[in-house]
Amino acid sequence: MIPASLRLARTPNTKLYLNGPILSIVTNPSGVTTSVGNTVSISGFATATFDQNSNGVVDGNIVYQWYNSSTNLPLVEGSKYVGTATSTLTINNTESPQDHFDVFFVRAQYEPKDTGGNLNESIAGNAYGTVDSNNATLEVIPTITITTQPVSQTIGEGETVTFTAAASISDTRYNLEYYWTVDGIIQPNSNSTSISLTKSSIGTEKVQFHAYTTICPSGSDTGGRVTCKNYITSSNEVDFIGVAPRSIVKFEAFATDNSYSSQEVNLDDGDFTLLDTVFGTNYNIITFYAKEKDIPLELTLKASKGSNKGSFNGGEGGVSTISLTLQEDVEYTLLGVTDNSAIFLYKGSELYAVVGQGGSAGTSGNGGNGGGVGLAGANASGGSGPGTGGPTDSLSLNGIFGSTLSSVTLQSGDSLATSPDGGRTISCTKGSYWIDQGISPCSNNSTSNIKFVNTDGTEITSSDEIIRGFKPGYTITTTAGQGVDTPSVDSGNGGNGASGGDGGTNGSGGGGGSGYTGGSVQVISTSSGGNSSNKSSVVFSIS
Repeated sequence: MIPASLRLARTPNTKLYLNGPILSIVTNPSGVTTSVGNTVSISGFATATFDQNSNGVVDGNIVYQWYNSSTNLPLVEGSKYVGTATSTLTINNTESPQDHFDVFFVRAQYEPKDTGGNLNESIAGNAYGTVDSNNATLEVIPTITITTQPVSQTIGEGETVTFTAAASISDTRYNLEYYWTVDGIIQPNSNSTSISLTKSSIGTEKVQFHAYTTICPSGSDTGGRVTCKNYITSSNEVDFIGVAPRSIVKFEAFATDNSYSSQEVNLDDGDFTLLDTVFGTNYNIITFYAKEKDIPLELTLKASKGSNKGSFNGGEGGVSTISLTLQEDVEYTLLGVTDNSAIFLYKGSELYAVVGQGGSAGTSGNGGNGGGVGLAGANASGGSGPGTGGPTDSLSLNGIFGSTLSSVTLQSGDSLATSPDGGRTISCTKGSYWIDQGISPCSNNSTSNIKFVNTDGTEITSSDEIIRGFKPGYTITTTAGQGVDTPSVDSGNGGNGASGGDGGTNGSGGGGGSGYTGGSVQVISTSSGGNSSNKSSVVFSIS
């Protein structure tokens, strides 16, 4: 019988031998940098060796498993990861930013050959646990996409134009920077999505936008031995064409809700007619300026006729042709086109010319014709109370709103006429925003080029930077007198003008509005009446 003490010391049979080989990583996986959509592979190798004092023989397999280092979970075999249980891991269809900076390692384990307990311990073995490789980082270069391409532009020699573009990056952990080139030459201070360029000569240059990000290899040596790399995406090349300065007029339209619209017209190609349909009746202010050079202009101004009633006709609108030199980058303004009324022309804030609107007919008489530039409005005709046409009064900074308005917020020195009287406009605009800034009514709004600032003080960012003086919001252009109605008669209103026509009474028509000139324009022709259309218009021609 075996003594009890010996029985307690015996060990059971096992296939796990304590003299197994030493397991070690002989090749660590290396990090890899690639682009979106590529396939990459990383490898790690282990070896199993016996201690030099052992007589063992390695007679088994090394088993591998790849892990994601951040989660410490084994990778799952599939379309994305292939070879997860081998020494080489393949990663398909790399993505940004999803795969960028993923970190992997391989775990190796020795798996001995199954001896069935028949082999001597000296020729079989089991490794001491597992061994992990170093980490390997996958870096996926983010994709830079040009989302807005620049557009070719043609400008006059000596003029400046702005090119714009935009770009995005798939991995927003990286910042985008930019530069522009002209004929391949990097432009200074061009780290922006827009650039303003001046055309110094006639001819064509190539402009291109470039977006880039800078990536340094993971764990790079900050001592300068490992260099970072710029990854660049470029736009299409576009033409930057310089020509001899042209007779281009830039129109900008503004609405009280701060809407904005614009249009350029090259008068070298022929005349242009401005009507309410060009921008729409929502735009009550239309400014214009010469974009590339001073332009000698002829303007034919046609104010609208008054409305008809039954068999009686409204008075015709005044018609005038004037000439002036449109100065480059200086603001001129037209009121009355989009609302089909009298036409008011300003340079900066100063009123240059007015063409009067015809008076409306009443149930028993015709309206009076509007006066052309410098002419009084005509009296209405027919009935027992025809309205008087607006006179050619001199103007000042104080004015009178016509009685067609029932109420209005007045500035100091101004008043509101009572029915049926017409009012009188002012010599310079007095928009409250600019007055509150301490700018006098007849002065420019700044000493440098600025964008348009609307009635409520909102800068219209889409507008151009030019010399501006017009002060929107208080101009006194509604000067028509209110016709006096009774239950049995319908009298006509007067026409708007520099001085508004008086409204009719006893069913008569209203008088026509007057025209005006401050002497800053040359009057080529002018007439009382002449426009039988209810549309106002201005024809632009090169003189």
